[in-house]
Amino acid sequence: MSGLLIAVALLAALAFTGWRALASRRSAAGHRRALELQPGMSLDNPLRIASFTELDDAVDTLRCPCGGLLDRIGEGSRPGLRVVRCACVVCEEDVDLFFDLSQLRH
Repeated sequence: MSGLLIAVALLAALAFTGWRALASRRSAAGHRRALELQPGMSLDNPLRIASFTELDDAVDTLRCPCGGLLDRIGEGSRPGLRVVRCACVVCEEDVDLFFDLSQLRH
């Protein structure tokens, strides 16, 4: 009888752990989709800028969907784009910001 109770308790614990892991994955996927919908947060939707001052201002004002500030950790370029690598100071999610340089004044 006690073996049956232990088996039921073990199955319940495994089911709960699996449910939490699944919920965590769904939450992370939803977080990523929310990021990609915001202008500048995806390669398909870059933020147009006319100067590098605008780029700096945008990096300072854009927020993670969780509401946290973004900390700049690196920059790079792609043809016609500037990519700024950031990390959220609250949820620690890595975020790439994409800027369209086609309107940039030289």
